[in-house]
Parts: sequence; C-alpha cells; structure tokens
Amino acid sequence: METDAPTAVGYHEATLSGAIDPRGVEVSYYFEYGHTETYGSRTAESGAGSGMAGMPELQNVSGLEEGATYHFRILATSSYGTTYGADRTFATGTKPPAVQTEAPTTVGTTTPVVVPGPGPISNEMLTPPEPGPSPLVKNARQSTARWREDDRLARISRAKTPAGTTFSFSLNEQANVNFSFIQLLGRYNGPSCLASQHGTQKRKSCNRKLAKGALSFTGHIGTNSVVFAGRISRRDKLNSGTYELIITATNAVGRRSAPVRLRFTITHG
Repeated sequence: METDAPTAVGYHEATLSGAIDPRGVEVSYYFEYGHTETYGSRTAESGAGSGMAGMPELQNVSGLEEGATYHFRILATSSYGTTYGADRTFATGTKPPAVQTEAPTTVGTTTPVVVPGPGPISNEMLTPPEPGPSPLVKNARQSTARWREDDRLARISRAKTPAGTTFSFSLNEQANVNFSFIQLLGRYNGPSCLASQHGTQKRKSCNRKLAKGALSFTGHIGTNSVVFAGRISRRDKLNSGTYELIITATNAVGRRSAPVRLRFTITHG
C-alpha cells in the first residue's frame, strides 16, 4: 500500500491519491489529513474490493486553508486490521497579491494637490480585493452516451458528425480545460473487480473506480466541442467499458471551476 502524490491541488481543495493491493481480502480505505502528522481530519470510508493487484484510489477534500502545508496518508482496513500508508505533504495555492498603483502626477497646473491628513485606517484600506470569480463550465453534454472505439486523437472541432462521440460545454471565460477519465469497474471475476461487459452481468457487483488518464485543452468563451473516440494519446486509448468524465476549467489566475461529470460506455461493436 502506498500514499501517492496528490493531484488537482487548488487554493482550498485537493485530490488525495494512494494505491492498495487487497490480495484477495475485502478491503476498505480512507485518508487522514491535517497540518501535522497527528492529522485531525479524515475522508469518508470507501470500498477497495478484494482484487489481487495494486489499484489507485482517489478522494477529493475541500475546505482547506489557503497557502498552507498539509500532511496526509492512506489507511486500509480489513478483517486482519488496519494498515497505514506513509506520510506525505502538499501545499495549497496562494492567491496573487493585489496590484498597487500610484496616482498620476499632474504637471504644469496651479491646482493644489490635497494630501489626506492622519486619521483612522479602515479595514477596506488594508484588505486587498478578491480576484475575479471562478470560471464556469455549463451546458455539458455528449452527442451519444454509447459508442464504438476509434483510433482518432481527441481534438477541438466544430464538425457536425463526430467519430465516437462529441463532448460539448460552454465557458464564461478563456480557461485551461481538463478532462479526467475514470473507469467504473462493476463486476467480480473471482477476486478481481472488472469492467462490466457482456457476459459479466450475472457476476457479483463491485464498486471500484480507476483513473485512466487525462486530456487538457485551451477552451474559449462560449461553446466548445471536443471530438473523442477513445484515444487519450498516440499510444494509449480507453478500452471498452463504462467511464465517468470529470470536466474542470482553470483560469489565468489559478481559480478552478466546480467539476462537471458525464458518463459514457465504449463498446466493441
């Protein structure tokens, strides 16, 4: 069992990551986190199944303090007791400081310059303005939720007829858009949890999620369309199965949108 580096670390949130090898025993897991190695906070407990291979596990945490260092670790529990992963740390982001500008000086005028005298300083004078709002991902949809795999690379496109499916969404500002693909594993094959496919529907159900990769695009204001046929790089593509797509957008000052989720299924034919 390992505690892995976190992902998607923002000002007030992060995705904690770890790997568990159940070795044929039913296992559940959760993360502990806090400012020190005594932690003090924990995530909800989730099932990790009883497979025979190490699988990555992810959980999101929010409400974190801006610009702070956090410790975290993964814990796995089974009928044999509790196993602890190693302690790791990460730091949340810090919002950029407000830009201070000086008032312009007027040259060649007899108008006196009035300098304010001493007096109380209000909180408004001391508090820098908040950065702009977070980007918004809206109207997310897909042309079809069940489609065949194809060998084309994902790309931004305005084409009417996509290969595979077309994911579309709108942005209120230009932002870097991230697509994270999570495979939903739903049936047991002996001790292993597999993707739900034809012929596995009668097997015992399980509830596992497996991170399969991510894509990034520069999105523009208004409607964006991404033609996608299962390939996430020139070497890697998604196999047949059911997946969850998590869409997030990050603007130029590092503010991140709320995640938007879509679900789809890839078939062989």
